[in-house]
This record gives sequence, structure tokens and C-alpha cells, in this order.
Amino acid sequence: MPDSVVNDLLSHTRLLDVSPLPGGGELALISDTGDGARLWRRRLDGSAATVLPTGHGSPGRCVWRPDGRAILLSVDPVGAENYRLTEVDADTGETNWSLAADGVRFEFGTPYGSGTRPYSPDSGYLAYSGNARDPEVFDVLVRDLSTGRSRTVLTGDDRYYPMHWSPDGGRLLIMRLHQNTDHALYVHDVESGRNRRITPPGRAKWLPGGWSADGTAVFVSTDHGRDLLGLARLDVTSGDVTWLHRPEHEVVAVAVSPSGGRLAWGVTVAGRTEIYTATADGRDVRRLDHAPSGMACEELGLGGGALAFVDEDRVSARISDPTRPPEAYLLGTLDDTVERLTDCARNPSAPNLVEPEVVEYPGHEGLPVEAFVYRPHGAHAGRPAPVAVLIHGGPEHRHAAEFDPLVQALLHAGIGVLAPNVRGSTGYGSAFQRLVYRDWAGGDVEDVERGVAYLGTRDWVDTDRLGVCGGSYGGLSTLACLVRSPETWRCAVDLFGPSDLVVDATLVPPYWRARVKDWIGDVDDPADRERLRLASPLTHADRIAAPLLVVQGARDARVARRHSDVLVDRLRERGHEVEYMLLLDEGHGFQSRENEREVITAWVDWMVRHLKPDTVEAT
Repeated sequence: MPDSVVNDLLSHTRLLDVSPLPGGGELALISDTGDGARLWRRRLDGSAATVLPTGHGSPGRCVWRPDGRAILLSVDPVGAENYRLTEVDADTGETNWSLAADGVRFEFGTPYGSGTRPYSPDSGYLAYSGNARDPEVFDVLVRDLSTGRSRTVLTGDDRYYPMHWSPDGGRLLIMRLHQNTDHALYVHDVESGRNRRITPPGRAKWLPGGWSADGTAVFVSTDHGRDLLGLARLDVTSGDVTWLHRPEHEVVAVAVSPSGGRLAWGVTVAGRTEIYTATADGRDVRRLDHAPSGMACEELGLGGGALAFVDEDRVSARISDPTRPPEAYLLGTLDDTVERLTDCARNPSAPNLVEPEVVEYPGHEGLPVEAFVYRPHGAHAGRPAPVAVLIHGGPEHRHAAEFDPLVQALLHAGIGVLAPNVRGSTGYGSAFQRLVYRDWAGGDVEDVERGVAYLGTRDWVDTDRLGVCGGSYGGLSTLACLVRSPETWRCAVDLFGPSDLVVDATLVPPYWRARVKDWIGDVDDPADRERLRLASPLTHADRIAAPLLVVQGARDARVARRHSDVLVDRLRERGHEVEYMLLLDEGHGFQSRENEREVITAWVDWMVRHLKPDTVEAT
């Protein structure tokens, strides 16, 4: 792969988070131009953005203090995900105060999410979570910004996170996040100090967007009593649910205007977000067809995928499509105005970027699986192309119609891509999502194998030249594919993937331990431990036939380095073709653009070497 192609595909500015100052005509942005993530202020009057220094570490999320005088950051100092919270002066970037402790993680909303309001409306208090008392749970605390003192308002027995203050500042909405499909909401009363659950009993998702203007309800995306997420109003006194929008697809994000008078929400359809708006009582529903096509919303605002009102009439959105990286937009909710606020693409010169075809094929047990098929230019029945099956991580995540430099680099090298949303993926209902629970590397791998069968129906695909690859859980699935059907694959790439489910269930981060038994399995139960051992790719590593590239971050807090070390040693002992890239300064992802460039280049070169050997020999 020519360095110039990867350089072009990674030349964009990476937009990580966007936070509007409500009613203030300004945005705070976190973006990475290639030399590390930085905090920017962007006024909406057309003036140039300004960068604010934020000290050591990589900021990932930001939120304005309501008075506009400060910005709160979530910062990962060394890539180990022990986040610190730092409030910086909005004019100078100088630190006002910071919360940090060795081995402790602090959050001002749900992990990796955006769209919460952790500051009280009068800017006097900040709500946050931390696991300093017990590394396995998160307590909720409130910091008095005038004194710098914090008090615990909810002592956790699970993971609890502050979400939104009520309009009068007298109550705080708190979320318990047990599993990704098992939430509960609580209200903390500031005057009495009491915490009260407001959601009905039972397992359901409750994704809050904010309070009603009168403080009697919160607006949520929920699957309460149904399978798909819909938009609803939840009465905080009675717990009654009033449905406002129940489309045939999932409502994955909700935002409330500063006055509480308007709503905006996103619905995922074929990997793209349809954005809607309405009055707070659910009337005058309007789809914003003028919004750019692409992915804008994620559950809980993961990765910056949240909507946010700038004022009563405009909403900000971070939107990406397969041929353009995420950009920040302002969308009119009462008219058709669209304003792009960033230029993250910076006019990349990589040619012929490819849009996917969205398809559906029958998966394991006939369950429909949606997938994104990327066909390289020039591939046809007379000149079939190799294909890489790319498996997403999570496992409760998904592929979408969004920009991915790796996918486009593979396509530029003449390799097609199949990106399936196998069971366990989000966006297709909670029943589909829960199918992966206690079945890791099981039915989802069967879904991948059915995807291979589907590729056999496409005349432009050379099914004798298939590779499989993925990161995190996708790395586990990649390894499982290699041992389940070794004859299918010519090569594979495993990025940060667990190889041993017993080790994975044992060495997960401490704050995941409460969910592990129902999510992965119970290592203390002999029968369950044996089930996990038999499902682990490492147990059957001698079956791996395809050449394998393994990439691992030495600081990875989610998937221990041991998974990759042991697997690589096992393969090398029997003389198997394996390459190992150990990134000493990375965790579970890429903080360094240079590391990302090196990995994508090696990934594509590995696929080209084994799927297109004639090309390599000719070169």
C-alpha cells in the first residue's frame, strides 16, 4: 500500500466531541489534526476557531459550564482509561481544578458518551462519578465549585452515572448502567438527599435526553414493553410512560432544547441517521430531510454521536458518511437551513472513495443480518476481487454508513469489504442484541459464516480469496472464524482481540465484573468455565491455518496483553506464519495518528500479500 494513500485517508481532522454553549452562540470542540487531540472554541458568528491549551493527556469529551466561563474535559493521561476530569478557563485554557487519582476513573456521564448536563443550571455544582471507594462500582458525587469540596450523593452497588440536572437545580437524574440492555433511572433530591428509582421494574434500556420544562418528566429513548427503542416521556412521580414516536426503526438519541420546549431525536435506518424534531408534547413532528445523509447518533452519544440544541431553533450534529469524515453541522429545526461548521476532510486527495451497498442475508437460524458491502472499482464477473470480512467490536456495537480509513484503504488496494452486523449488534432491537450474551464466539460466528455463503452469490467476489479481520470483540470473532472454518480464510488480522474467554472474564476491568456472569460467563462455575474454555480460540489454536497479523496495545485496559502474547507464542512454537505488532504507547485504540497510520498500512499490506500475491510479485 503506497504511503501516500494511507496518508491521504488519515489527513483529515478527527472530530471527537462537540458541545454547544446553550444560547451562547458558541461551540466547544475536541479535534485531532494529526498531532494529538485539542480543545477548540468556535463562535457561530463566522470568526476563526481558537485552540486552548489543556496540558498533558488526550482530551476525549467536553461540556460547557452554563455560565460560559469554563469547559469541563475528560482526559486520558496515558491511554489506560483512568480518566481524569479537568475544568479549564474558557478564555485561557488554564486549569481551574482537576480530579485525578492513580488507578481511579472519573466520569461526568456514561463512559465514552456525550450529551449529558453535569453542571447545575446556576453553574454552582458539578455532578460526576468515580470508583475511588470501590474499583468495581461507581458512586455519584457532587462538587461544590465555590469550595472545591465533594460529597457522595449515591453510594453505588453497580455503575451509576449523573445525566441531567432538573431546570430548577433541585434534582439530579442518575442512570444505573448494569448491562447495555439493562438500565434504571433515579432522581436525587438535593434538599432531602434521597434517591428514588423512577423507572418501572424489569429489564429495559432507558436513554435520557433531558427534563421537561416544568420538571415533571424526563424525555427518554426506551424499549420498555417492546423490542425497539422509541421516544417517550417518563413521568418522574408516577413512572408512567407516554409514547411520542415509535417508528419501525430504533430511536437512538434524544435532545431537549434549553427551554425544554422542543425535542430532537435520531432514528437509525440502514446505517444512517434520520433526524426528527417536534414540540415537547410530541406535536408538529418534522423530519429534517435537509440534514446531510450519514451517521449522526449513537446510543448514549458514544463517540460524540449526540444531538444538542444550540438555541430553540437550531441543533448541532456530528455527521459522517462513508466518503467523508465527521463534520459538525448546525441544522434548522423550523426551516431548512444547514451550516457546516468544520472542514475536517481538508480535501483529501485519495481518489474513488466507495459508498456501500446495504444488504440483508439470512444468518444463523434464519435470523436476518444487515451488512454493508463495499465493491472495489473494476471488480466484475470477469475480474472478481478478493474480499475482507470486517467484524466490528463491542460486541454490542455496529457497522454504519460512516467514514472508515481502513475500509477505503482496502478498497483502494482492490479488496472488497463485507461488514456484517451480526447478532449482538445494536440498532436491531434488544432481543437481537442480547443474543450474544453468554454466547461469545458462538451464534455470531455462525452469522459470519452465513455471510461468506452470501458472498458466493455475488459474481464479482472471488470466494477463494477471503480474509477475515476485526478489532476488540471483532478480533475474538476473527480468531474464532479461523478455528471454526480454517479452510475458508487466506489470511487474518486480529486487533486487540481476546483469545481466551476464561482469561477475558477474569481480567476484565474491575467495573465490568458485576456484569460478567450474565455477559460472558461464570468462571467460578466449573461447567461454565469449561464452556468458555471450549469456546476460546486459544484452545483450538492448532487449527489455525491462515497467516495471521496480531496487533496489541501494551496499555490496553480492556483486553489484556496476555491474550496476544500467549497466542503468538503458541503459533510460533509450531512454525505458523504470524506477525506481531506490539504498540508500547497505546491502550485499546489509537491516541497516536502515527501508530494508526503504521497499523493500517501493515493491515492492508498483509491482506494484499496474501489475497493478491500476483500484485506483490509484480511490484
